[in-house]
Amino acid sequence: MGNNWLERDECIILLKKFPSEICDNFGEYYLSDAVTEKVLEKAELAVNNRAE
Repeated sequence: MGNNWLERDECIILLKKFPSEICDNFGEYYLSDAVTEKVLEKAELAVNNRAE
């Protein structure tokens, strides 16, 4: 599980406990296409609803 943040329209969105993969070559984490889509959907909802 990963933790990270993203910035959108002057908002900072903290992402917690989402499933991520680890790159065998570089040791960096990445998200599958399906998880990326869900994260972006949730971020959009948070920005639209002015979540705090």
